[in-house]
Amino acid sequence: MNAASSVENIPNSKTQGVEVRLQALVGVSVPIIVRHGKLDADVSLSNLTLEASAPDTSFLRFDILRSGEQSVYGDISVSLIRANEETVVARARGVAVYYPNELRIARFSLPVESKAPRPGDRLTVRFTTPINQGEKLLAEASLVVQ
Repeated sequence: MNAASSVENIPNSKTQGVEVRLQALVGVSVPIIVRHGKLDADVSLSNLTLEASAPDTSFLRFDILRSGEQSVYGDISVSLIRANEETVVARARGVAVYYPNELRIARFSLPVESKAPRPGDRLTVRFTTPINQGEKLLAEASLVVQ
């Protein structure tokens, strides 16, 4: 804050009332990732847990584990498999675990209508490369609903 915007330096006004002055400070950060040499990374999904926060609301929680010297980046889809029919019920694009972090915890809201998970259903989570890179499967894990 400079002296011109300090409260003590605001000139006295002859009018009565309240005056509000807002000053916005805007900044932008652009991450830059530099890779040197042949780097590799592996990703896995673990600790799939179905959480209920209210009677009609459930969440699928899981860990995304990264190993190696490179960040991992891709898309996540959650499928509900019931009676051999598979339906995608949640999706997130552009999910990353940046080096040197090894863990990211994900939590997906699940539908509450007819596609809500029931005992015996299976939830399958897939982590793939982005669409423009061919959606190659990087990791997959499943949970049978109890």
